[in-house]
Amino acid sequence: MASERGTKTCEERIDEQLRGRLEELFPDVSDWTVLKCARHLKSEGKILETADVQGLRDEVLEVVCDRARESLLSVDKILTFKLCLSWGGPADFFELHWSLNSRSWIGGHYIFQDWGDGARRSIEDGQVEQIADLFGICPELEMQANRS
Repeated sequence: MASERGTKTCEERIDEQLRGRLEELFPDVSDWTVLKCARHLKSEGKILETADVQGLRDEVLEVVCDRARESLLSVDKILTFKLCLSWGGPADFFELHWSLNSRSWIGGHYIFQDWGDGARRSIEDGQVEQIADLFGICPELEMQANRS
């Protein structure tokens, strides 16, 4: 369903976005010609030192890898606790997300699944903390105990 502004929703755009991101990070250069490799490398400011197509393909992959690493904004360590309430058909569970960096709850989800179908809803941070308290999940204490 498009929003009132006429633009597609994230749900409508996500598959195309994921496909594009994966193609950007892992291009299939196996059929790239010398010319295509040379154009790509030149656009990246690289000087060509060979006309060997496989060597050029390898260099393209190195450049792609370097650019991906340079563009990464952050890596966050997140510990997810899965609280299974029922399984089979239907199944439902909570996923509570704890940030190892900030040492706090950073969100969660309620997931409901039936055979071949499923849905997910976000849970507010306050509710995540309530659920964790209810079931005695305290990552901070567990981390302190593991250090001892």
